[in-house]
Order: sequence, then structure tokens, then C-alpha cells
Amino acid sequence: MGRTRLRGIEVAEMRMAVEVPSSLPWNWPSGPLQRFSLPPVETQVHVGVRVGCPSFDVDENTVYDFGTGTFEVGRRGPDWMVAVFGEHGCERVARFDPDFRTGEVVVSPEWAAAMRGREGHPLEHPLDEVVFLHRALFAGAVILNGSAVLQRGRAQLFLGGAAASPRARLVLRVERGGVRLLGTPWHPDPGLAAPVRARVAEIHLLDPEAPTHGAVHGCEAAVEALLAHAFAPVHLASVLNRLLQSTRRVAEQVSVRRTAAVTDAGVVSFGWGQRQASLAFAPPSVS
Repeated sequence: MGRTRLRGIEVAEMRMAVEVPSSLPWNWPSGPLQRFSLPPVETQVHVGVRVGCPSFDVDENTVYDFGTGTFEVGRRGPDWMVAVFGEHGCERVARFDPDFRTGEVVVSPEWAAAMRGREGHPLEHPLDEVVFLHRALFAGAVILNGSAVLQRGRAQLFLGGAAASPRARLVLRVERGGVRLLGTPWHPDPGLAAPVRARVAEIHLLDPEAPTHGAVHGCEAAVEALLAHAFAPVHLASVLNRLLQSTRRVAEQVSVRRTAAVTDAGVVSFGWGQRQASLAFAPPSVS
């Protein structure tokens, strides 16, 4: 049996250990991911990687575009399956337990050969984002598409507006005494694409039709407003009740306000339940 290496990465307070064959290249790309890498100790998610023939045999699946190819998410029995398709056909297939705690990634020999000599790693986009964001949802986090202004350990969140990327991921965790914002490596703002942590002071809904700047009255109205900007995969109906409860806890602890102000901190607002909002990479292909 060949030697293996362990790599570690932590996103949104979830630490992952990845075991990789020594023959398989792993070069962190320059940019945000390097800021999140760390020693693989005290991890909550464990992933093994091997080179083989990826097989994607699922009961049903949902197909998404991500720019240079497509990926599919489906179930095989109780387990989650994620397949990435690109220039070399089915290039990588990941299989995870129902809670996204343990898994295995099989990469094709063609993809492994193409990865040599360039920056990249076996879990490169979209697998890294899919795994971490799903694990965050199962752990009770709320993931919003938005931006934020950080000052002295506190964050003002901004949701809505047509100028920003729908992939502007912000993770919120409800804790005793407040709500904490956690950065992710997939945010277009370099200041938020870092392992930052800040207490959420207020959440602002940017609405050009809002006549005044004022609070959203009632917890249920605030929850509905926040869900319009939430990461909520259409293939993950089982987590929607948990997401609803977590979002209500956010609305109970943080003031949600509407403002007509137009700022660069806005993000695209998706309608709740739209398929193109489910993973917010691009409109999904027809499966």
C-alpha cells in the first residue's frame, strides 16, 4: 500500500482532514484557500482520496453548472454522492455519509495526470465548497449570499442589490448571546474571503423601493426576508426545517432593517425556492 499525506483546512469553524496518496499532486492555489489551510488535527470532517474509476450510480440527481463544467448531487442509499464532470468526462466522484462527516473522493487517472504541473488539489472547486457548505447546514448554520462591513470585531451585514456576486458566501452561527459571522474562501471580497470572525450587529436589506430606513417588524417577516437570500439547495429538502429554525434564531437575536440606500455591498436577491438559487453557481442544467 502506497504512502499517504494528510492535509488540513478549516472553514466556518469546521476542520477537515484529507488523506491523499503521495503520488497525487496537491498544490494549494494562490489566494484565499491558503489562508484556511492548517495542520490536520482535531478535525470534524475526514476525507480519503484515491485514484480510480469514478462511478456515479445514484437513485436520482440534480445537475448544476459551475463555469468550466457541471456537477451532480444525488443519493446512493443513505449516502450523498457528488460527481464533477469536465474536459475528461466524469473526473471526480465523492461519496459522503448522511451528515457529511466522512467521505471518499475517487479521481480519474486522466484528471490526476492533468493536475500535475499546475496549482490544484483533489477537492478543488466545486467539491470543497459543496462539502463545507453542506456540513455547515447540517451543523445548524445559516448561509447567506451577501456582504459585510467589519469594524472592531462587529459586522454590519448587507443583503440584496444587483451589483454583487450570488456566490458571496457568509456563514452565520448562532451562539449564546449573539450571532457570529464567519468568512469563507469563496467570497469575492478579499476581506471576507479570510478566516474572519465577527459578532453580527445588524442585518440590512438593500431595497431601492423602500421608502425609509426602518426595522422589519415581526420575527416571521424577518425570517422570510432572510430566507430570500439564504443558501438552500433544492436537493436538500431534509434540511429545510433545520434552516428555518436556525434562521428564526438569527432573527430573534439580530435587528433586521430595510434601507433604500444603494451600496457596493449588495448581492443578488434570489426568490425562495428557485432552482437557480439552490447552489448559486449558475442555473442548473436539465437532468
